[in-house]
Amino acid sequence: MHEQTAVVRLPLGGPIFALVEHWRRSQPKIPSRNEAIRLLLWRALERSSENSQAAVVERDGAAENGPAIAAAIGAGLDDPR
Repeated sequence: MHEQTAVVRLPLGGPIFALVEHWRRSQPKIPSRNEAIRLLLWRALERSSENSQAAVVERDGAAENGPAIAAAIGAGLDDPR
């Protein structure tokens, strides 16, 4: 069976970029930006499937912080603001 793959361009800026950079640099072995985004996406998906609480955090935080920040916080990133 073939594994599906795709190259995805993901421009990041402002607060979401700062969140990813902060998390990436806090790791014992600093991953590349690409790897950091993959790891964070896996974390978010695992949390989402294990506990619907991540969806509640995203929904509740979207009005106050914007959807990108709320999703990042739901994935376990600290808000550096």
